Amino acid sequence: MPGWRTPTVGIRRFETLPRAAREYLSFIEKESGARIGMVSTGPDREQTVLVDDFAAAMKSLTENKIKTHA
Repeated sequence: MPGWRTPTVGIRRFETLPRAAREYLSFIEKESGARIGMVSTGPDREQTVLVDDFAAAMKSLTENKIKTHA
């Protein structure tokens, strides 16, 4: 697989990752059969990319949990 030379540290949106990085993640999904929900781009929590589908699912789960406990 081709690599990329563009730094990814601090990237917060999947669409702004280098194309080769997105293709690599797609390859991992296809080969493993698992969906990728988060990608770390650095050591801090703020340096995490949440894939839109995953973020929406997490938000829905959180909202449902809050409703059940209200």
